Amino acid sequence: MENSFLISKKIDSQSCLVFIKNSKKFLIVTNFHLKLFNDFYKISKKDLLINISKKFPDSNINDIYIELKELLNNSPSISTKTKNDYIIPKNLKKFKFKLGDTYYTINYDNQQIVNTVIGQLFHLRDSSISESKNYYVFNTNGRNFLNDDNTYSGSWDNNETHYLTGKLLSLIMCDFHEVKEDKWSGFLHASTVSKANNAFVIIGESGSGKSTSCAILSKNGYDLIADDITPLSREGKIGNFPNAISIKEPSFKKIIDLFKKKKLSNTFNISKGKIKYLNPYESKRFNPKAINCKNIVRIKYNPKTENKLNKVELKDLLPLIVNESFFPTNSESVNAFMNWYMNCQCYSLNYSNDDSLINFLEKINDCSI
Repeated sequence: MENSFLISKKIDSQSCLVFIKNSKKFLIVTNFHLKLFNDFYKISKKDLLINISKKFPDSNINDIYIELKELLNNSPSISTKTKNDYIIPKNLKKFKFKLGDTYYTINYDNQQIVNTVIGQLFHLRDSSISESKNYYVFNTNGRNFLNDDNTYSGSWDNNETHYLTGKLLSLIMCDFHEVKEDKWSGFLHASTVSKANNAFVIIGESGSGKSTSCAILSKNGYDLIADDITPLSREGKIGNFPNAISIKEPSFKKIIDLFKKKKLSNTFNISKGKIKYLNPYESKRFNPKAINCKNIVRIKYNPKTENKLNKVELKDLLPLIVNESFFPTNSESVNAFMNWYMNCQCYSLNYSNDDSLINFLEKINDCSI
């Protein structure tokens, strides 16, 4: 169902996946809550409060109404709303790299801002003098601007630079695949690995070890499709993006033991601490491709944990899938994401050693859980 307020799809007889257009939020709700959302826009406040009181007789109906209003009406702040007159500075530093047959250059005035992007692409560096596609990252009047060639793409405050770098990576992905940003279903805050044309979207809370897990898997028969940011097509396929895997300092020794040291970048200092980037790829030539994916796995590493793999429900993973992800909000893209997500198998995987991680992924791959 779609109207001017929301898009919804039935998961089962009791629940629905909903996208609220004003607040740009994905939720899984009961049928009653879906009716409540629609009534909020269609009937009077008085009648709505009566309906709420019938369902929740012992609750403060005014508090529920306020929460409902905030949920349905609040639009997230858009940090790209400011477009001042500016001039792109001259003599910017340059990082040039090659993807497929195309050369790209990131022109920047502050490496600290683009460190994470340069780190992810360090293995693609190419200093040839060939003509390139250009991105510009520079500070003007206290804001950090991003230009795609000579086209304004947004500006952010100094405490919002993670949005800038995410936007920059998504622009590079779009150019690599020759797909416009609003033609994707989304750019997921997730990593993806594959084996035998079977892909797994890997998610997890910050510090859960998802990138290190991807490094371990890539050493054991799995291909890395993308790390940390995963493009999802409207056809429900994962677009590859050969960025390097970010490795935090506690995992340095383990990764150096697993891989040759030359596959690791120098150390970068970022807001979250020291980080290195791992190039797990054998080939230096990369071409855009897309791979089917119907598995989402929430990973958690803990050396003291009980090794466990469980199937979980869609609602258990939705917050992690949408948190810090970017979704084009046109109806076609939203519907495509919802269709993909509703057809995925969801898993929770806790592991304490490499063998358990690998064995659990094999079980999912073999559909033996």
